Amino acid sequence: FPGNREIAAKAQLHIGLCYEKLGLQEAPKAFQRVLDDFPEQKEVVRIAQEKLSVFMKAKTAMEKAGGELNMRKVWAGPRIDILGEVSSDGKYLCFTDWDTGDLAIRDLATGKNRRITDKGPWTKSMAFAMFPKWSPDGQSLAYVWFNPKTSQFELHLVGLEDSQPRILFENKEEDVYIQPFDWHPDNKQILVGIYKVEDMLEIGFLSVVDKTIRIVKTFKGNMSANRGGISPWGFVISPDGRTIAYDYHPEKTSNSRDIFLLSSEGTHEQKLFDHPAFDFVCNWTADGRYLLFASDRTGDLGLWAVQMEGEKPLAAPIFIKADMGMFAPLGCTQQNQLYVGYQKEGYDIYLAEIDPVTGQFSAPPIKQVRLYEGCNAFPEFSPDGKYLTYTSIRVGAPRNTYSLCIYSFDRNEVREIDTGLEVFSLWSYPQWKPDGQAISLIGRDRQGRWGIHLIDLVAETSSPLVVYGENETMYRYRWANDGQTLFYTKGPRRNSSDQQRSSMIYTFDLKTGQEKILPGSPDDACDIDISPDGKWLVDLNRGFKRTMRIIPTTGGDPQDLFSFDVTGTMFISPAWSVDGKYIYFSTKSDLSNPEWDMWRFSLEEKKAEKINLNTVSFRHLSPHPDGRHVIFSTENDSTQDSEIWVLENFLPKKK
Repeated sequence: FPGNREIAAKAQLHIGLCYEKLGLQEAPKAFQRVLDDFPEQKEVVRIAQEKLSVFMKAKTAMEKAGGELNMRKVWAGPRIDILGEVSSDGKYLCFTDWDTGDLAIRDLATGKNRRITDKGPWTKSMAFAMFPKWSPDGQSLAYVWFNPKTSQFELHLVGLEDSQPRILFENKEEDVYIQPFDWHPDNKQILVGIYKVEDMLEIGFLSVVDKTIRIVKTFKGNMSANRGGISPWGFVISPDGRTIAYDYHPEKTSNSRDIFLLSSEGTHEQKLFDHPAFDFVCNWTADGRYLLFASDRTGDLGLWAVQMEGEKPLAAPIFIKADMGMFAPLGCTQQNQLYVGYQKEGYDIYLAEIDPVTGQFSAPPIKQVRLYEGCNAFPEFSPDGKYLTYTSIRVGAPRNTYSLCIYSFDRNEVREIDTGLEVFSLWSYPQWKPDGQAISLIGRDRQGRWGIHLIDLVAETSSPLVVYGENETMYRYRWANDGQTLFYTKGPRRNSSDQQRSSMIYTFDLKTGQEKILPGSPDDACDIDISPDGKWLVDLNRGFKRTMRIIPTTGGDPQDLFSFDVTGTMFISPAWSVDGKYIYFSTKSDLSNPEWDMWRFSLEEKKAEKINLNTVSFRHLSPHPDGRHVIFSTENDSTQDSEIWVLENFLPKKK
């Protein structure tokens, strides 16, 4: 209302009030604009003046105190990597530039970025850097490097002015991954973790001089996060080089996570606290007097510090800041500034109307399920189309949690279901039983059994349908129309001695309890869907080259339909149209572009056609029974910003 100055002035005032509630520095600027642009609006000007007066008093008090805890944002934007580290002098931040995959540094004073490596665009090379760590002298960076020629991860070292990096660890074995955690203060050794398949982690010191590795501890057990893994994390070395701190929850059934102290020689180890909370290590302070950690012991995830003397705590932990949210520690400077990163996820569900003849969308998709926006994914219509089941992914304090939900279109209500499971797989995609009375999903029950479990929607209890072993992995499954048979793809885990096949299609008869390999199943089956008439399965393998094929549900020779290239090895769930004439799927051919393309394959014409929809990380399409609507989810929306923050003046004053 530019012509109505009274309303315009009130609007400008409310902009300031909104900024004030958000705690942003733009608030005083917005209030000042009220004074500058609307001086005749006396009541609004009076309120703006009062607000500015409060801000000026607070600013003066902060300047006088000079030592109050302060948390400020230093960098924000899309696709910012939050897995880097701040230099010890606080001048630079190392990170992965995901526009190209290169290792880069950011001058925190000027805001300018500089690439340290120069691999070229994604179209030239699929190599990329990860998890960079500064040397103590600030002159070199150690980092993980993916070599696309060997499909292996290497450990590289590069100086800020070097033209070529050194290879410190060149992987010669399959299914081995190395990662730098921290540098030893002597500037000659790097604390590394060597992951050998999914059931072993070796922690040791890698010499930058002669490339030898001295192992100090070996962890054995399930290290796979996708299977509720118990992998230790957060390894940081004390400034005197004597103690390694890390966090770990060795019990599979435990929701707590404990902090341990390990001598750098590996000779002895102890738990720092005996507390049922979820704790994880952040870093040591520069002088080694405090170990910083995050904990949910007060309800939300807060920042804590414990004063240390060698490997012993001197007193009870000190509470520093509440409600930190789930963050990634990015290091502590010599000035005891703690840098942290936040990654906004951006999972959302969209409903769209599609022309069944042309296959094109008649209008832009509309976001569904407004409760916990940015957290909802993997939707599927109920058999009657009146309900939606989906997974709600709550990222943040006290820890990431996954909830099974049902949304009613008629009542616009969300019901959260108690699955009765200890954990369920994020990528299992909950599915309705054909009679609509129950929902199934892949998870682990309280007896430790992994498999497909059935959730009774009335009693909210779970019962196992198909259980698979410790050395197996299940990818996708589908119900037969009669609700008495399950089709699923399953294969050995990477550490299994059975490496003869990657994964195959199985059938499971609920009446007899018998499991059989589907006759004619390809040996690289992965993503499947069943045709509306129940006579065919469509399958997509994993890898950079995808092949779409169909196979009779009674078994037989697969028929190849279509092949296409994709970037990465992400799951792509094919979905059969309600009339059985088309198969929907998605592709992504350019890693630098966050958008995915949606396609459909005509079984009559034997050709694929592109649909007029480009969206970010398209996931799991489900057609509505009416044949005119589809629902799907997106992941990691590029419009969502990542953020880097710094905490200052948070330690107790020295007496």
